[in-house]
Amino acid sequence: MNFNAKKVKAIIIAFAVLIMVLFFIGYDTGYLLMRPGEAVLIGELVEVEDSYNHESEIYLLTVSQMAASPFTYMFGALSPRVDIVHQSNVIPPDMDLDEYYKLNRERMQESQDNAKVVAMEMAGYEVPMKSDGVEVIEIIPTSSVKGVLQPGDVFIEVDGNEVMLSDQLISVVQSNDVGDKIPITILREEVEKKFEVELGSSEADPEVPALGVFIRTLNWQPEYPLDIEFDTGQIGGPSAGMMFVLEIYNQLTEEDIIGDRVVAGTGTISFDGTIGTIGGMKQKVYAAEEKQADVLFCPVDNYEEAIAHATEVKVVQVEHFDDVVNYLTEN
Repeated sequence: MNFNAKKVKAIIIAFAVLIMVLFFIGYDTGYLLMRPGEAVLIGELVEVEDSYNHESEIYLLTVSQMAASPFTYMFGALSPRVDIVHQSNVIPPDMDLDEYYKLNRERMQESQDNAKVVAMEMAGYEVPMKSDGVEVIEIIPTSSVKGVLQPGDVFIEVDGNEVMLSDQLISVVQSNDVGDKIPITILREEVEKKFEVELGSSEADPEVPALGVFIRTLNWQPEYPLDIEFDTGQIGGPSAGMMFVLEIYNQLTEEDIIGDRVVAGTGTISFDGTIGTIGGMKQKVYAAEEKQADVLFCPVDNYEEAIAHATEVKVVQVEHFDDVVNYLTEN
């Protein structure tokens, strides 16, 4: 009997330990670990018709996101290379992970489309385009426009500027300051409405103005004069836009403005060439330095964070794609 009691006790203890291990490994804490991703050679992702086939080292930078279990949360908290953020700061409240990843793929597609326009126009081509506006998908609970805007609203004008692309809307908003009031015009169930809204701050950076909404472009229809194909796999989001422009532009111009340098960078791109703020700057600095990049281009609003973590790579802040070209041709 005594032997059987000890055996039962051992089994119970082993089972309890197993449950604890599974909990620490598999339980979803509701947080995400933001870790350095990879520096990816863009020339292997993009094929440009009638290009000069420069074999330049131009890299986009990624951030690895993973759901944090208690176990990985603990190790993430001990690493200076990792940031821990609550999922609600990244993913809209009524959106699951699959829907969020789908949204990021749409943002990636839009950044590619923007990049084609900017690069071709910089290289001397004309690119006619139109869209049905920018749609509100979700409103962040802390948004300054909560109660004013609602999902399904379509922006057609922001602060006096017609908006055809979501990145263009973001660029217009970020040209203001947190707390500014700006006029907007929307379509709601085919009825035009005008509001004056106060700009809040970005979840990623409290100094960056934002409307606090998730958006997407509706039915954008550019007419490209050249065929440019992308194969970016599982990479999502809009932050590679600037570097896509650089790769395409460099392939469309006879002079290789990269030379023998290793160039990395991050930043959204609007079709007017404006470079926008991104998230995960710290992790992208680490990815650039692991690739031994000579130059790292970043948006102006991310510059302070970038130089705070860079130890080897030269960080160059840029506001417009012209700044990128000017730096590379003058240095």
